[in-house]
Amino acid sequence: MAQAARGTRTRDVIGSAIGFLAVLGALILLDPRVGYHLKLLVRGGTPSGVSDVGDQLGALGNALLIAARDQSIGHAPLLVFSLAAIVLVFFMVRT
Repeated sequence: MAQAARGTRTRDVIGSAIGFLAVLGALILLDPRVGYHLKLLVRGGTPSGVSDVGDQLGALGNALLIAARDQSIGHAPLLVFSLAAIVLVFFMVRT
C-alpha cells in the first residue's frame, strides 16, 4: 500500500514538472527568433555567415537560450503561478 502511494506521489510530481516545462516550452517556441532559426534549419537556408548545419544548430541553441531568458522575464507571473502550483501539488501528495 505504501509503495503504491509513493508511486502516485512520484507520478503527480513528475506530471506537475512536465506541465511547468510545457508552459515554458510553449513560450519559448512562440518566440519569433526561435521560429526564424527553426525555419532556416528545416529549409536549409543560410543566414549571413552561417553555412554549416552545426553552426545553424548552435545559432538555434543560442536563440533558444535567449528566448528562454526573455520569455521567463516577460511572463514571470505565469511562471511563478505554475511553480507555486507544482510546490502545492508536491506538498499535497506528500501528506
